[in-house]
Amino acid sequence: MSNAYIEHDRRQSPRVACQVALTQRPISEDEFTEQLEHFDAHRHRLVLLDSIVHPPQREIEQFMAVQKRDADVAALLEGMSTKLEALGRLVMQPEEQLATRPTHNVVMSATGMQFHAPIQYGKGHPLDLQFRLFPSRRRIVVLAEVVSCREGSGSNHAIAVSFTFISDEDRQFLREFVEAQLKSTDGGGRDD
Repeated sequence: MSNAYIEHDRRQSPRVACQVALTQRPISEDEFTEQLEHFDAHRHRLVLLDSIVHPPQREIEQFMAVQKRDADVAALLEGMSTKLEALGRLVMQPEEQLATRPTHNVVMSATGMQFHAPIQYGKGHPLDLQFRLFPSRRRIVVLAEVVSCREGSGSNHAIAVSFTFISDEDRQFLREFVEAQLKSTDGGGRDD
């Protein structure tokens, strides 16, 4: 799998409002460089563990189809799945866990995101972002840079980030996700 910095005019990317489960962690420039070196391995580990602990919607639907056809096979698969899930939870560190329900309303494109958080970040600050899309339950891991941070309502700040490092696979998945959301709402969604 290859990864690439995203060099583009972010205003050219279609965007949609949606709900995601989101964690953001500020990192130093040194941490950013270190994470770049281990990005593939880190992302692969998280995505694999996450798929064990929180199977994608497609796998749940496939299991339900097997359950209708053969209850004995379904019972065997369910037992194996329960053991794998328990093992995955043991291996996954608490800070690596990501909610299974939406935690944030965001505006997203394949190249960046806007969200609200109680923390104020300076422009250019690097962040380690992880988010889960719904209904697919897919985990996306990116390194991002703060583009802007404005005071929002209450103690929250409106934070806009650009995805500076993302796997090609996740970037393509985000493009398709945004396109599907736009088609389902029959709305536009370009930054202007």
